[in-house]
Amino acid sequence: MPIFIIILLISSVYAATNITLDLKWKNAFQFAGFYMAKEKGFYKKFGLNVNFNEFHGNNIVNDVLTNKADFGIGNSSLIYYKLKEKPVIALMPIFENTPLALVSTDPSIKSIKDLKGKTIHSSNMGVYNIAIVAMLKKEGIDIKDIKCTNKPYSINDLIHKKGIYIIFSTDQLYYLQKNNVQYKLFSPLSEGIDTYGDILFTSEKFLKNNPKTVKNFVKATQKGWEYAKNHIDETITVILKKYNTQHFTYDKLKDEAYKTIPFLSKDFLFKRDKINAIKLLYQLIFNIKNNFHFLDFVYSPYIMSKKEKEFIENNIIHCISASNWPPFNYMKHDKLTGISIDFWNLISNRTYLKKTCEIAPNFTTALKKIENKEADILPNTTNTEKREKYAIFTKPYATYPIVIATKNNVSPILDMENLYGKKVAIGKNYTAYELIKKHYPKIKIVQVNNTEEGLKLLEKGDVFAVIDIFPVLGYFITKDKFLDINIKGVTPFSFPLKFMIRDDYKTLQQILNRAIDDLTPQEKIEILNKYFTVVINNGIPYKQVKTKIIIGITVIATLLLMLILLIILYLKIKKIKKELEMVATHDKLLTNILNRLAIDKRLNEEIEKAKRYNTPLSIIYFDIDHFKQINDTYGHAKGDFVLKEISDLIQQNIRKTDIFGRWGGEEFLIILPFTKGSDAKKLAEKLRQAIENHDFNGLKVTASFGVTEYNEEDDYISLMQRADVALYLAKEKGRNRIIYIK
Repeated sequence: MPIFIIILLISSVYAATNITLDLKWKNAFQFAGFYMAKEKGFYKKFGLNVNFNEFHGNNIVNDVLTNKADFGIGNSSLIYYKLKEKPVIALMPIFENTPLALVSTDPSIKSIKDLKGKTIHSSNMGVYNIAIVAMLKKEGIDIKDIKCTNKPYSINDLIHKKGIYIIFSTDQLYYLQKNNVQYKLFSPLSEGIDTYGDILFTSEKFLKNNPKTVKNFVKATQKGWEYAKNHIDETITVILKKYNTQHFTYDKLKDEAYKTIPFLSKDFLFKRDKINAIKLLYQLIFNIKNNFHFLDFVYSPYIMSKKEKEFIENNIIHCISASNWPPFNYMKHDKLTGISIDFWNLISNRTYLKKTCEIAPNFTTALKKIENKEADILPNTTNTEKREKYAIFTKPYATYPIVIATKNNVSPILDMENLYGKKVAIGKNYTAYELIKKHYPKIKIVQVNNTEEGLKLLEKGDVFAVIDIFPVLGYFITKDKFLDINIKGVTPFSFPLKFMIRDDYKTLQQILNRAIDDLTPQEKIEILNKYFTVVINNGIPYKQVKTKIIIGITVIATLLLMLILLIILYLKIKKIKKELEMVATHDKLLTNILNRLAIDKRLNEEIEKAKRYNTPLSIIYFDIDHFKQINDTYGHAKGDFVLKEISDLIQQNIRKTDIFGRWGGEEFLIILPFTKGSDAKKLAEKLRQAIENHDFNGLKVTASFGVTEYNEEDDYISLMQRADVALYLAKEKGRNRIIYIK
């Protein structure tokens, strides 16, 4: 009997939770992320056994609300049901924009206005197709002015019977293109109607009773979609073997895959303004008086109570930050950016905070505004006794060792006593300043406005050393090319980056702490990779720095820092060093070409070579025409796709000796050693045509080019200024052209 009970207990602990998901259509690549979450074991890892129900004419919302299914896939019509007081909860957007569109194979239809009085083939023409209804309404066509067949149509009808059809552009468009059928496509997004496509949802009741299951299901599903997006061929193979109830070919699924990816949500987060805009569409078109709060409809695993919902709905969080502490917070292209700003944006977006951000003239002012409750949160500091008197702090979202930089001819600093009696520059009111002042009073601290100022003093010999956080020193040493300065020691202190919050906002602290706990190692490393600069020097013993590294942001991030510091002793590990240099110099997350820092360095080097050896050198500076419009119209996923495609295209059409990198945003630079301006102009024309003629998954993309050649009177600034002027003129004269300035 006892053994039987033990067996029962063990089996209950390890039994998987059965989950049912209602698909909104038949099996297709449209649901690839769900399939791969199951097939790759992502659901299983969380103890979930997920079963999929193909659409069979059932009401998916009703199935979920009556417990026939635990989860369902809907679309923006879920907002309608919420307005009608149905207890639905939107968990995550799968498609940022709807692929729903109208397609006409009737040659008499030239514009949307021509649809008035026509018959549209669709099984539904109302609430479910709000994007189509709104698109028609925008052109003055009411639903009453349209006839709807209210029944499904076949692919054979679509191909052979001229008419107007509501289609999923990622799906049925394939058959028209394959059979060379002439058509006219009317997409809601291209007409300024921005609604969500597929949305994962559940019921209020299921969420209340199963919060952990819901959180795990969402997390595993997101992972499944990321996997499917990055492993398209493998995903298609899985669908063909296990989920091909529609008997699709490989080519059909591949076509659907590449049409689907641009529609995928980039972060699987809802946008407050977008939800409100869609809600307003339903209220106006269907004369609905009801309303609801954003967080009563949208799910966040980090908001646990009614009090927390009310706090977020009723407060605009005023963030404040200085802009002179790179790589944590600094200005780039007139925008505040950096490691801590990226973490703040990631976490505040996940918690759906309403927020503003103020740029303070300096760190001291930012602290004062928190103390006076003139600002709510400072995203890039840590706690001290003094600050704890007027503020509260979150858990650390990243941790870095505080290190010492000196001249190359100085021996490694193995002990803090080596700094006694010496002048050491530290930023005024920086955490390092307070720690060193308190624990090492024999060190002569020279207060500076920022670390860059301290390094300039060190270069002139006015101070013996500079102390700050590892990434900050590394950033400035590389950026300002302090060739005679390196990191030579590690202090006993580390800097845990935290959010500093006004002391009466404990509710905000609780919400942010939950989001910090949920950050993955990969997410932390991706942020670091955008800014992290490696500066190394032999001489610092591993034993001394080991304790600093153990407290790193996560196991993987810790390993990254350990590798960096291990190189100090093991310079022979060439492979590791090469990988770290790739991280520092390449746009790894998107285009995999040289980043701004690296291409900037290479341009200076090539100018020096051209000057020294009297060899020709030319540059091509170009950017993508109307790129903002691409992002605004088709979403950032499509924009990222265009950036990747153009990067690949350029690399296929230049020499191995040419140097290609991303200058910033949609701007690129090509450095052409041993190349005259006339030849550079010919290459630019070749590249311009290659871009213009390339198929960006149905999108027309062009670029404008500025070309110039180095002359003996040039320096870096004059050469780039001339290229910039050439690019400006190319855009002013109509874009999609080349301007060459000698």
